[in-house]
Amino acid sequence: MSLEAEIKQSARKIATDSYEMSVGELMNVYRDGELIVSPEFQRLFRWSRSQKSHLIESLLIGVPIPSIFVFELEDGIWELIDGLQRVSTILEFAGLLRKEDGDLYDPSVLEGTRYLPSLQGATWEKSKSGNGIGSTHQIAIKRSRISLQILRKASDEKAKYDLFQRLNSHGSTATAQELRNCILFMLNKGMFRRMKQLAYDDRFINIMKPSDRLTENQAMLDYLTRYLVFIHVDYNKAWDIEEFLDNGLVELSEESEEDIGDMLDTFEETLDLFSRIGEDNALRRFKDGRFQGKVGQAAFETIFLGVAQNISSIQKKKDKKTYVLNRIRNLWPRADVMDFTRAGLRGTDRIQKTIPFGKDWFSK
Repeated sequence: MSLEAEIKQSARKIATDSYEMSVGELMNVYRDGELIVSPEFQRLFRWSRSQKSHLIESLLIGVPIPSIFVFELEDGIWELIDGLQRVSTILEFAGLLRKEDGDLYDPSVLEGTRYLPSLQGATWEKSKSGNGIGSTHQIAIKRSRISLQILRKASDEKAKYDLFQRLNSHGSTATAQELRNCILFMLNKGMFRRMKQLAYDDRFINIMKPSDRLTENQAMLDYLTRYLVFIHVDYNKAWDIEEFLDNGLVELSEESEEDIGDMLDTFEETLDLFSRIGEDNALRRFKDGRFQGKVGQAAFETIFLGVAQNISSIQKKKDKKTYVLNRIRNLWPRADVMDFTRAGLRGTDRIQKTIPFGKDWFSK
């Protein structure tokens, strides 16, 4: 296929427009319910107090801020795609940002910045928590200009996913899973919410035992994403692991509600089985007569996914708990298992071994 044909085949219908408005107008659009800044989406990324203070500083001293991107819904309402922290910081500072239940977030309190050290303790309105910036500076902020890039409602629904991924994939401090969370939230909110609930289920936390750092970096949702994609999406050898997870999750988000429910029900059933076998460390390496070390990706892929792929037949066994534990203990001394659980093996090479091995091992 020629480059021209590939471009024609791959191009999505995108209708765009540019619009400049004042920050005050943006506040009014949000207040009137014509701009969606999802509170659930908003929590996926959180700016520090310092970052918020520097944005308000930029508005006060006239430093231009980057454009924000919105997607125009069928009813004409805008859904924020990119610029989440900039918009939510402005709205929160002015006391306008709403929670899921409709209540307002507490207005933010700023800290001093390099150019405006007097912002220390500053608030929008004077209150017990801070010193108000005063009407003159409120007006200055509201008269600041901000550029909007609008994806019109004629655009392909997936255009907002593609745009978000491109805007946030380079130079971002967000993890790959944090970006996937936001993309999934855009595409299938119900699936995202069920995944988040299962990822932080106490039973899952207990067998995975993630560190605080891993928990903060969305590692539990990453494991659940791997469960879904590695089992239910065919691997394309042209992809690296992150591309596989990105593309696979988008593909699965388009499945029927019933099919998605079945996949996640199987995950929960597998989770419940592991919580009942009487060994909290079952996903750790079994060596010298005991489970030890950390839970690794290879162990999760081989053992947890292997059991999940055979959960129906395992549930029919007379003593399923003993069966699972014996199969786990007996797999670790094998030379092939030691090979694909060794450090340094590329993820793309590993999953082509761990997934089929686990499926076969727990089927016997």
